[in-house]
Amino acid sequence: MQITIRELSADDISLAAQVDRTETVYAKYVARYQNDRRTLALSKVELAEPITIPTFRAEHFPARLASWKEQIADGGALIGAFDGEQLVGFIILKNAEEDSSAQISAVFVNAQHRRRGIGGQMLRRVEAIARTRAVKTLWLSSNETASAVEFYFKQGFSLLALCDNTFVPHRSGDPLFAKAIDD
Repeated sequence: MQITIRELSADDISLAAQVDRTETVYAKYVARYQNDRRTLALSKVELAEPITIPTFRAEHFPARLASWKEQIADGGALIGAFDGEQLVGFIILKNAEEDSSAQISAVFVNAQHRRRGIGGQMLRRVEAIARTRAVKTLWLSSNETASAVEFYFKQGFSLLALCDNTFVPHRSGDPLFAKAIDD
């Protein structure tokens, strides 16, 4: 398996349909306040019954693609991971904010290609692009699955808070992560 990572154009976002985002979830993280009642910590909880995250839902996918395309065209970046000609992962970096931060609005790796370092490779490319744009902090909201939370911690992200509906309207309560970018 030879994976190549490259930057794509906004017009390439339709390739996202090639990525199988399905996952069976056996554990998730829940946030709990520490004894000081100010600090949040995530605790891993095994699920009594596994849940399945489905592939992109057809009824929502066109709107999602349009939103992602707009983010990329508005100065963001689309990074893709390819196994041959097939897109097996992608990350979307939104344009930098005035405070020198930038949001990562999407991170997906094909189910059959996970745990092979592809997500980390794409994140390193995003960090390199962010540095050229004078970004000092990357941030993102994540779902609470053990695989996602553990991935972001492994990549050097820190937990900031839990999301409200400001960031992702349908994902209230998900962890919000940030990472400082070195020059």
